[in-house]
Amino acid sequence: RWPIVASLVLLGAAVALGYSKSVSRVYQASTLLEFDPDAIKPLSDHADPMAAWSRILDTREYYETQYKIIESDHVLSIVVRVLGLQNDPEYLGSKPSSPVEIERVVEGLRARLTVDPVKGSRLVYIRIKHTKPLQARRLSEAVARAYLKQNLEKTSSATSDASVWLSGQLEHFKHELEQTEDSLHEFKRE
Repeated sequence: RWPIVASLVLLGAAVALGYSKSVSRVYQASTLLEFDPDAIKPLSDHADPMAAWSRILDTREYYETQYKIIESDHVLSIVVRVLGLQNDPEYLGSKPSSPVEIERVVEGLRARLTVDPVKGSRLVYIRIKHTKPLQARRLSEAVARAYLKQNLEKTSSATSDASVWLSGQLEHFKHELEQTEDSLHEFKRE
């Protein structure tokens, strides 16, 4: 019996070794980000006593939302467009005869992406798996940059909206002041 058992063990080991050599290696690259739930908000009321309580209660929802934004079509399509992944043979594995649909490439990128929060912190790892380590690093950094760009655009838009609103308020109060001054002059004449 021992020769049969030994030969089966050796056969199993040979099959396992052959399989492990035939499978291509998958590398993982990570990029670390820090979330700031206390980002600058134009026209916010810093004296609001309920703000501290809402920050405590909404923290988990805030982080979950940020994780979903990182994985969103919007952020990943920015990566696909900026890096030209729909035409990139290194990313796709072969040279495409025509550009691949962005939606398909976004789904493929999402399949390689893992958003991994660091427990008890405001940190999150963006991890990408790829058969080429430099490509994995390039993709993870691009996802982080696209997420940061999206946040910057959102903040810039909010600041611009606040500026427009303040300009409108300025004009309104200028007009109101002029009317009040005119009324005061009329009152003094009488």
